[in-house]
Amino acid sequence: MAYEIYTASQEAMKRLLVNINDPDPFGTSEPSKHGYTKYPFDQLHIAQAFIVPMAEAKYSVLANTAWNKGNHSGKKFTLVTHREAGIIEVARIR
Repeated sequence: MAYEIYTASQEAMKRLLVNINDPDPFGTSEPSKHGYTKYPFDQLHIAQAFIVPMAEAKYSVLANTAWNKGNHSGKKFTLVTHREAGIIEVARIR
């Protein structure tokens, strides 16, 4: 499944670690060298997010993937659970 990139929700925006108007020191990353990435972490700019239905992913696996991506790239991600909509929002906050 291809995941679309959106502007982060107000809940995720509250967690931003930088001023959204500052230049992005990391930008977007090069695509994965192995040719396949399930989630578009590398394409996110600050204050952007993608949404994953809760039925498709476990929160713990998604959180671990976000931490690993951030750890290797210097970026920071947050997960916001929207239970009423049945989705997990993954937003870039630094």
